[in-house]
Amino acid sequence: MVVMDELPFSMVEGKGFKRICESLNPHFQVPYCRTLVRHFMVMYEEMKQKLKGELASHRVCLTTDTWTSVQNINYMVITTHFIDGEWNLHKRILNFCVIANHKGNSIGKLLETCLLHWDLNKIFKITANNASSNTKAIDYLKSKMGHWKNGSLVLEGKYMHVRCCAHIVNLIVRDGLKKLEKSILAIRNVVRYVRSSPQRLKVFYDMTLKMSVSLHPASHTTFHNLIAIEGEIGDLFFGEQLPSETHTSTVLKDMTCSMKVKFEKYWGDLDKVNQLLIVALVLDPRYKLGNLEFVLKRRFENPQDATKKKNEVKELLMKLYEEYAIPPPPTQCTSAKGDTSSTSSITITSSSKKGGGKHLWEMEEG
Repeated sequence: MVVMDELPFSMVEGKGFKRICESLNPHFQVPYCRTLVRHFMVMYEEMKQKLKGELASHRVCLTTDTWTSVQNINYMVITTHFIDGEWNLHKRILNFCVIANHKGNSIGKLLETCLLHWDLNKIFKITANNASSNTKAIDYLKSKMGHWKNGSLVLEGKYMHVRCCAHIVNLIVRDGLKKLEKSILAIRNVVRYVRSSPQRLKVFYDMTLKMSVSLHPASHTTFHNLIAIEGEIGDLFFGEQLPSETHTSTVLKDMTCSMKVKFEKYWGDLDKVNQLLIVALVLDPRYKLGNLEFVLKRRFENPQDATKKKNEVKELLMKLYEEYAIPPPPTQCTSAKGDTSSTSSITITSSSKKGGGKHLWEMEEG
């Protein structure tokens, strides 16, 4: 009850709690607060060691965030996500603590301390919001992980930092709404118009929900969501219900322009999008490279640009495959004469490893 309801340990020493326990079972001895703390610490250490063992066999993803409470105290949370051997997605909070400030070095050092404390050295990516301090923090962490003995940065950590897509959508909408603050009349007209067409704003709400899930994967649908948002911004608040050349229509056009600028800042150039989000789309068996090329050709004016981008994603997919591919262990060959003492070791070389990946280059693109 104390853990599930997040109650203070001192509640067991309250008169009301003791009276309830006595009425339920007069023979029950209510533990003291310190006894309860010791009991929970033993449970915590047991679960911690169990989780450490479970995390050691997986490459994990992290999410982190910082904020300031109403008491002006800075907090930071670090959460890990991983998929077990049965393809179930798990989420565990590794750290929830006070942090001195929101500077990049402070965040980076706390991330480093947490990973060392949990013996985590196989990190695939870290998702954080778009604050510049988070970029500095992850750069700091990559520089440190590069010197760890058992460190394993995927592709040298080039794609480690994933910007929170839900946070970007929030920034896009907020930039658009800022334009409405200049005109009360425009706000009234916009509210009247939006109420008659609720679907125009609902798409941003729906996309935020899709990108914020934590109980099932969402990366394989994120790229499609970004394309959908781009299309909606182009059509936002433009329709037959709004007369042209009115004050309201002018404000709405300014609003759409602001949202477009913010979108272009983060996602206008596909090279700015973390390429792992595009790889995730390709790994979805419903889409593959064929669907990616179809989407890219609709987005790029020059079909050759679409083909070039598709080939870049294909090359990245191959690099990831080689990063994860584990060569089989050396095998022992017995001589034809039956001399079991005379054996030769067959070792998989880097050239044969690349040959094994040839099939990936020839995979179906439909």
